[in-house]
Amino acid sequence: MADDYERGHMAGEGAVLHRVKQSVPRGLFAFLAATPLIASSLAGAIVLGAGSVAAAAGIVGAGLLVSLGLGVVMLVFAGVRLVISEGEISAQIGFAGPRVKVADIVSVSRGYSGTNSYGLGVMGDFAGNKILKMFGDNATAVHIHKKDGTKLVLVTKENDAVFAAVSQALARRDAKMPRVRVEAPDDEAAIEAEAQAEAEAAARGSNERAGR
Repeated sequence: MADDYERGHMAGEGAVLHRVKQSVPRGLFAFLAATPLIASSLAGAIVLGAGSVAAAAGIVGAGLLVSLGLGVVMLVFAGVRLVISEGEISAQIGFAGPRVKVADIVSVSRGYSGTNSYGLGVMGDFAGNKILKMFGDNATAVHIHKKDGTKLVLVTKENDAVFAAVSQALARRDAKMPRVRVEAPDDEAAIEAEAQAEAEAAARGSNERAGR
């Protein structure tokens, strides 16, 4: 089910065929965000034991600010979304990410995901490919091959559904493409032309015999 953000910023083109949303587990999120505050509190306690109240308060305050800042960053970038529609495949972490027009896709295949299955986010490689990681598995990924020779690699726990949705988008695109119609020869016209040619040949033969 689409939320307000997806309806406003990831509506896609045409009918939406599949959606995937993944975020960092809440427990891990809380631990990572609170780590600076915990570390600064321990350091502040040590400094306070040495008799410096102001320094201890400064250390704890700095840790609190870092934790708050880290929490805000994680709120923005700890979630990844993927929307597959008839005309576009859109992936976002935070407020940005790769978008691929279905018209620019050559084919879709399954391939090995390898270490790309670990973690959450969007990354690129030296070949110009984009990899979307959504806590997938270590066996398969969906490889979207583009006309420019690069790929968008989608690693999710819903690889079968993602592959089916992209395949469906390509099938619908191909069904809408204009096809060149080759007209079959008109049988009656061909027969008439052949009969006329035979008649002309027969007339030439008669004239030649008459001339002799």
